[in-house]
Amino acid sequence: MRLGELLNARWADLSEISQYIFVRLTKNDKPRLLPLTAKALEILKRLRQDAPDEELIFDPKRTGRKRRQLMACFQAAVKAAGLSDFHFHDLRHTFATRLRAANVHPYDIADLLGHSVPEGETRGTRVTRGYAHRVPQRLRDAVNSLETGKRAILAGLPSVCQQAV
Repeated sequence: MRLGELLNARWADLSEISQYIFVRLTKNDKPRLLPLTAKALEILKRLRQDAPDEELIFDPKRTGRKRRQLMACFQAAVKAAGLSDFHFHDLRHTFATRLRAANVHPYDIADLLGHSVPEGETRGTRVTRGYAHRVPQRLRDAVNSLETGKRAILAGLPSVCQQAV
């Protein structure tokens, strides 16, 4: 999710049963459903506690931080990980790269990222995309393949670089 999408998410947008989060407010004004990994759902369940449905997931009253102060926490985590020149948006690049390494179809990657048309797509293939609709199970499979993508990337790196990833 983009930072703004994440900060605007409410508990009502989360479905523990179907393991999806509904992204209402998007950059391109096209709401989408995102499948959650079991680990992400587990973390969100612990975070929720007794929060009502209408509350923001990252509500400042509960976190004790203004919404933008969450970026300070992110930067601290980046620093603790020993990374430099790494921004929140880079998480989307990592996500897409791991999906691609796991052989996820570019249309599915575009759907998960909230992109209207995959990069490099031509006008002709855009018409095809208008007829080829999302297949929710493919998106779920794509998200579940993230670890496979990570392993594929690591396998191609020298061992000294693998620790940084």
